[in-house]
Amino acid sequence: MCQLHCEHCLYKTTLAPREMDFKTTIQLLELFSQYGAIKMTILGGEPTLFGIHQNNRPLFDVIRTAKEKGYKYIRLDTNGQFDPDLLLNRTFQSLNNLSFSLDGYTAEINDKLRGSKSFLRTVQRMKEAIELGYYVTVTTCVHRGNIHTIKEIIDFVTKIGVKEINMHPLFKMGIERDKFSGNSHLQPKEWLNLYLNIRRNIEKNSYKIRIRMPLRFIKTTEYKKHSDLYTYCPVRMGERLLIHPNGQIRICALCIGSPYAIASYTTKSINFQSRYNEIGHNRLRRKPCMSQTRDFGDLTPLCISYKPFQYEYIWVTQKFDDKFTADIENRVKHL
Repeated sequence: MCQLHCEHCLYKTTLAPREMDFKTTIQLLELFSQYGAIKMTILGGEPTLFGIHQNNRPLFDVIRTAKEKGYKYIRLDTNGQFDPDLLLNRTFQSLNNLSFSLDGYTAEINDKLRGSKSFLRTVQRMKEAIELGYYVTVTTCVHRGNIHTIKEIIDFVTKIGVKEINMHPLFKMGIERDKFSGNSHLQPKEWLNLYLNIRRNIEKNSYKIRIRMPLRFIKTTEYKKHSDLYTYCPVRMGERLLIHPNGQIRICALCIGSPYAIASYTTKSINFQSRYNEIGHNRLRRKPCMSQTRDFGDLTPLCISYKPFQYEYIWVTQKFDDKFTADIENRVKHL
């Protein structure tokens, strides 16, 4: 469920007037904790609608249970349209990260894709959360309507007191999502120019905020020379799971909208998928990304989560920079 109807929403095909069964949610939390899960991100739709008719008690119980079961880091991603009283709840305040979706530094830019009047409400909730001591971050989808204003967006959220900004550049990738994500996509060169400019500014300590951003592409000649350095892939590594309210379990977000998944679940069992399995041989042989099939010419598409030097809990605790970003500054200079 979600109050907004964002043109570029990745989760459109999973949205419906439904939510995960509470008992099943708790069972899955406990199971994955036993398998070693230490981070949980609560997504949507809009997660603050979970249990809304019960004053969000189911949402609070999920957060509380995750803490009790040993999850070290809990993040919640929100569109910021929730009632401000939610911020006063002690259990909600135990979140490690409250991340707001914001695509512009003005209502005119943000609301064009996210919906009328969403900007003002989101910014107000952000300010209230920061005032109450939440660790607030922003997720920004970078598209053709805002790519020329990214500096202004960074400056805007920095002044508010946001701790970090996480960028999601939008592209047509040769996946099912292309059919329902609108026409706000970028061209690879547009993103790479912005990426390199921001990286140079980071090296100069020009920002007072942490910036997470994916490289997304590398020259094919560079990939062939150092392919082992671009192997980061949550599917191959078994690094995460996406649990959808429609009963599907995925690893790769780029499979959303397609029949591909790793498994399905019911109130009684988890059943591994056979016909359209994410780790089927026909997919595993595609490298480095097994989902993106579009021909990008002399560029090779990388995992959307490959974000060198990002301050992200799993990336930092697993020391992925040591393995995947060796000499990255020199390797991207010729992009």
